[in-house]
Amino acid sequence: MKDYAHFLKIFGVVVISQLTVVFTINLLVDPDKIYRIINIEYFNQEKSLIEKQGMRKVKSLDIEQGNYEILLLGTSRVQNGLNPRSQVFGSKKTYNAGLPLAGIYELHQIIDFARTRKNSSLKTVILGLDFFSFNKKNYWW
Repeated sequence: MKDYAHFLKIFGVVVISQLTVVFTINLLVDPDKIYRIINIEYFNQEKSLIEKQGMRKVKSLDIEQGNYEILLLGTSRVQNGLNPRSQVFGSKKTYNAGLPLAGIYELHQIIDFARTRKNSSLKTVILGLDFFSFNKKNYWW
């Protein structure tokens, strides 16, 4: 009976230590770009799964945490076609909040969210729309 108890104690310690290692690595790598504990260039800049799974969550966190003067907003054409680091914007802090398949109602909600934040310095919204923004499938009401 003592052998089983000893085995279970060792097994429990090994499992908990392994789970702790996995949790710590996941926290540092931050595949969903939520915790943002470390920010090392070329380590956690490009997150390919965010494009497919959590783009809206990440962009809402970026809008909430950043204090942007110019917001680029629209569908995937804006996301892929407008560069927030372009010389056109000068030294103004610009963020590309373009989202794939964004409807007009969702874009309106994003503008309200960005505008009503505390200490918001949002002065300009560049809105890029196409015909798909007005599609019935994109309305949320």
